[in-house]
Amino acid sequence: SSGINAEYGGALAASANVCKIWSVKNLNYGDATALVFTAPLFTGIVARIFLREKYTIAHVFSTVVGLVGITMIAKPGFVFGERKEETKTEWWYPVIPLLAAIFLALGYCVQRSIGKAVSSFTVSFYLVICQIIAGTIFNFVSGADWVIPECRLPRVLLLIAALLTGTMFASLNRALALIPATTAVLIRNLDTVLAYLSQVFVFGVATDAVSISGAALVMSGTILITLTKILDLTCGVEF
Repeated sequence: SSGINAEYGGALAASANVCKIWSVKNLNYGDATALVFTAPLFTGIVARIFLREKYTIAHVFSTVVGLVGITMIAKPGFVFGERKEETKTEWWYPVIPLLAAIFLALGYCVQRSIGKAVSSFTVSFYLVICQIIAGTIFNFVSGADWVIPECRLPRVLLLIAALLTGTMFASLNRALALIPATTAVLIRNLDTVLAYLSQVFVFGVATDAVSISGAALVMSGTILITLTKILDLTCGVEF
């Protein structure tokens, strides 16, 4: 039923978030980001096999361009070389962000299969419940402490972040009910560019030509897939 599918989707998304958090804490940030953002590739494969969605040359091009662009922004060590200050990790550590990408792809496709049968807010509710359960288990297993910030400002910022994250998930769930999963996920890649731009213009983080070129590639791939959806273009070849 749709309710059960919503629970599955919430569980998959919660598992993906736990894997993402673990990856960022235990891997180089660039490595974790590049591996997690292989999700559009897995989403396209899963959606084509199980949902029979179209996977055109535009999707392939946007996926490849997006992955290249995100790699240029994140500068993972396995592409650009390890920095001296980085510590070596176990060989299986990169498997965790890949699991996050696979869980995300499966979760997107489950939510897409629900369609308009269940409200996006209902799906978000299941996600929150599953996230609380998954986060509690993760904290218990990892031995992490429950820490409440002492300062008032961090508490306010955490509340704002939670509200924005909830709005993002509700919007994404609504998008998955209206457009193909692969298209929605490729457009969502734009958040990496926005995060990069906020680092540069808000926090004053230094940038370089490689990162700027990567941001341009991600934006070009997003614009292409958006235009193909708006103009209903097939770009000729389907897989």
